[in-house]
Amino acid sequence: MRPAVTTCSRVATLALVLSLGACNDSPGPATTGALSVTAPATGNGVPTSSGTVTVDDTAPKALALNGFVTYAALVVGNHAIAFTGVQAPNCSVVDSNPVIVTIQPSATAHVAFPTQCFGVGSIEVKTTTTGVDLDADGYGVAITNDALGGWNFYLPANGNSTLTDAREGTYSVSLNGLAPNCVAASSNPINVTVVNGQTTRLALAVTCAAFGAIQVTATTSGMDFDPDGYVAVADLALGGGVSVPVNGSATFTRVGAGTQTVTLSGLAANCSV
Repeated sequence: MRPAVTTCSRVATLALVLSLGACNDSPGPATTGALSVTAPATGNGVPTSSGTVTVDDTAPKALALNGFVTYAALVVGNHAIAFTGVQAPNCSVVDSNPVIVTIQPSATAHVAFPTQCFGVGSIEVKTTTTGVDLDADGYGVAITNDALGGWNFYLPANGNSTLTDAREGTYSVSLNGLAPNCVAASSNPINVTVVNGQTTRLALAVTCAAFGAIQVTATTSGMDFDPDGYVAVADLALGGGVSVPVNGSATFTRVGAGTQTVTLSGLAANCSV
């Protein structure tokens, strides 16, 4: 009878060991969750270009406008999510960027980066100058928008240039740097409206009159004359001041039309006008 009792005892002990081993293999609590990121875009001219999503310091993933990207296993806790690099000058993210999101165990967090896009067009500016003594160095053109800032470029007296990728809206266009004998024929500045997908054309006419001349004569009396003479400056004269001898004359040869103020400077301390 002893052999039979001994065999049953060993079987029971083995079953207990196997049961304890199975209990030790049960899984622990989840330590990761998932993330879904979208970039819903609205407005005119939504492009097909993509930006990039970055989670903390991980490698970026491409995200197209109106598309989505997912992360399957992020560690539970807070993460910084950023959406950058959209190659579209007419689009911008309208909410906070980056954002902080909390990943929960075995759950999917959702983050959206709403993006507003604007239609774009172009502004073509053309200058036409008539008359005599045309402006030799051309003009400066300034295009400004209250919300977007400004752009500046150069145009010859007769020429044209185009600002591309301008958001739809109202812009102010001004012509500057005109020679004193030249005037813009129309309002300056002038407002134009950019419409999505179209080119707004603006013609700016300038008229230049012949230059006049001013002769300045100095007559000095007394003693201890100013050894290096004087400098005369006229308001509407090109080329700066002219040197005038203490007893002699000098001429401004490129003077714009209009009332002039001529100033004599560079007098020695013992001299006065």
